[in-house]
Amino acid sequence: MRRALALAALVLLAACSEGAVGTGPPATVPEARTQQGLSWLTDSANVKVVRGSHPIDNPRVPQGTVFDLRSWSFHGRSGYPLTFGEDWSPVSRVVTVGGSVSSNLPDRSWNYLYHENRQDGDGIRVVTNDWTATYGLTLHNVWDGYNPTVGEGSEQDTQARFLLSGCYFKWVHDDAVENDSLMSGTVRDCLFDDIFVGFSEAPSDGYDYTNHGSVLKVRDVVARFSPSIYDGKSGTGMLFKWDDASGSVDVRRSIFLFEDNTNQTQDSQRFPRGTYKDVTIVLGPDFEGSWPVPLPPGVKVTRDVSVFTNARDAWLDRHNVTRQATPPG
Repeated sequence: MRRALALAALVLLAACSEGAVGTGPPATVPEARTQQGLSWLTDSANVKVVRGSHPIDNPRVPQGTVFDLRSWSFHGRSGYPLTFGEDWSPVSRVVTVGGSVSSNLPDRSWNYLYHENRQDGDGIRVVTNDWTATYGLTLHNVWDGYNPTVGEGSEQDTQARFLLSGCYFKWVHDDAVENDSLMSGTVRDCLFDDIFVGFSEAPSDGYDYTNHGSVLKVRDVVARFSPSIYDGKSGTGMLFKWDDASGSVDVRRSIFLFEDNTNQTQDSQRFPRGTYKDVTIVLGPDFEGSWPVPLPPGVKVTRDVSVFTNARDAWLDRHNVTRQATPPG
């Protein structure tokens, strides 16, 4: 069993390194919602089964720990309900499988939540200088979704990387993926339904690190961008919140619906340098005019909203998720 788990770790490491271009996850770490093939989660000291509904804050865990969260869910006001590592104490090769987070944030605008409610936080935050992977996580009504980050002071040209696979994020008020440490990573086979910003790589003011060699790989992602009020103006956010300090992207077989025009600057809608293949931008009925910036090769625009709805419904069916406003907890 130990030898098998060691092999699993090596396969997962390769997946994070190479981007796991295939349609499915490594055979030794299957999708969290799939019951078959999960025998590797049992009979091992490396696997920690977590049950209950309490916030999880693990600042220090052994290298290679796998957190089986399939029997864990959280509902409440915690800004950081699922945290691994600290800024000064990063974790190494932590894997999470399953889990459900649902907050009780009020149904208010971006402006209200940020300026009046002083809202911040992530559905899941992992601090690592190595690699990390998250499978099958469900998030509902959170500020930011997934936040992989590196230890304080190790941001410059970091070689840390992440994998986010088979996850369902519903109603994210800011960034679905907040990768402001500029890690290389892969987001694959995920449904982001009702979000403001897709992928953020924008270091906070006062930080001057760069990572031009990093690559964000996006595979088979379906996302819907919904409007909110930002600085007094209603509209959607942006697909990429991208800084000049960031690296490149490689986006394939993905569909992004924008229900309305952006309330951000026109320049914010630009596509980062990189590769795009079979990428579709869907303009909703409230979107006026055409896409505001030139499209790179490999990206097309349509007003056929069924392109999105069919892809979303297929994802929900494939992952056995019911069509309801709140994801199952």
